[in-house]
Amino acid sequence: MSVDFSRPKRVRLSDIAERVGVSRRAVSAVLLGTGGGRVGVGDQKASEIRSVAEAMGYQPKLAARQLVGKRSHTYGLLVASAGDPLRSFLIQHLDEEAVAHGNRTLIGNTVVAPDRFEKTVQLFTNSGVDGVLCAVHKWLPGDREALLKQHPCTIFYEDPGIDGAAFVATDRVSAARQATHYLLESGRQRIGLALTAIDLAHQKAAQAMVSLLEQMISGAELSPEQRQVRVEP
Repeated sequence: MSVDFSRPKRVRLSDIAERVGVSRRAVSAVLLGTGGGRVGVGDQKASEIRSVAEAMGYQPKLAARQLVGKRSHTYGLLVASAGDPLRSFLIQHLDEEAVAHGNRTLIGNTVVAPDRFEKTVQLFTNSGVDGVLCAVHKWLPGDREALLKQHPCTIFYEDPGIDGAAFVATDRVSAARQATHYLLESGRQRIGLALTAIDLAHQKAAQAMVSLLEQMISGAELSPEQRQVRVEP
């Protein structure tokens, strides 16, 4: 007994046109809305085209729908690694928000290979995504300008340094304040503040976070030894 594991053949517009006995342009006009109204198809024939397409299991490509101005209800999310605890939290909530609004998310990990960023962007293009959120840190590899050219509706998770690019900026000092407050309220007595080399390069921002931690700890009910703040490179 042999089992055929090959993928089922995709139903093409030309297959439907041949079955109904009309031109491919007529089928495209009915199913994809192409032609700008210049392709005349009667109501009865249009109904037949839709019925045959459904019976044959036709599924329009997302990229084709996007080319004619129809939304794919799919968004691309670029992350360095979905296994990063902070990024997994971001992915979870973004995907939940997308699903709540009738959309879905395509997720691409970019650190697994040198050219994965560019390949994932091309995958998003082929899939006809409606927009992209790039949450890959700007010091990691990836052609952001090419991404923006292919997908003008892209939002970066930090300033990419590209004129006109849309981005969101995280207020790290406020985030550190909320995190420290939560830990102190939870009874924690040893609190660590991890700063990356990038953070330390921006001395004002790093010092602001250290000063904030010192202020909040000084007001807590801790012993003098527990109030010490040590910064180690």
